[in-house]
Amino acid sequence: MDNSHCRIILGIKYLERAAAQPQRENTDLSNSILQLKQAAEIDPASVDAHYNLGIAYDTAGYYSGAIKEFEITLSLDPDRLWAADVLEVARKKHKRFGNFARASEMPQTRMDEAVRYQAQRKYGRAIQIYNEVIDSEPGHWHFTAYNNLGLLYYSRGNFKKAGEVFNRALGYQPDDLILLNNLAQTYYATGEKEKARKLWRRCLELDPGNKDILEHLKNLK
Repeated sequence: MDNSHCRIILGIKYLERAAAQPQRENTDLSNSILQLKQAAEIDPASVDAHYNLGIAYDTAGYYSGAIKEFEITLSLDPDRLWAADVLEVARKKHKRFGNFARASEMPQTRMDEAVRYQAQRKYGRAIQIYNEVIDSEPGHWHFTAYNNLGLLYYSRGNFKKAGEVFNRALGYQPDDLILLNNLAQTYYATGEKEKARKLWRRCLELDPGNKDILEHLKNLK
């Protein structure tokens, strides 16, 4: 069982307990949101993580957050029709009441902390937290931490470190389109065009007709 799925199960259990024991609702609901946010950070493509996080946000009265999570759910799985139903309800609540709870009142993860430091240009602290998050996960797999860390190194011009991070992440998820593209961009930035070409061709095998990848390959010629 992967780390994201374990957190989804915990998040749902906390959410169910919050509904069954209203006197404990705040603690259990906070724990639910925290577990589900972490699940979505570990695996942003997890439909269940986004859907259940939307339910938790809706329960908390953070309707704009619920709307966002339900929209992500449907973008990942358009056939999840019940997500469309709860999305419509959340939109009506938000239109009528606004938010009863603000984003700043939602439980914060270590990733939230790292992103905040990065926005404040405290890059060393952000890098430290990204690495701590990666090391804290069983199996050391955490998509968002790896991706954010690699992109941070890339944006700072440290292409060697960026390449190391993306390569390490691909050791866990060798067919991840985003990671493959980011590593290809890193190779391109260092003039290693054949390595970039190979990776972008692999991206096309995974996502034929991807316009961005086709444009990257065109620019290599």
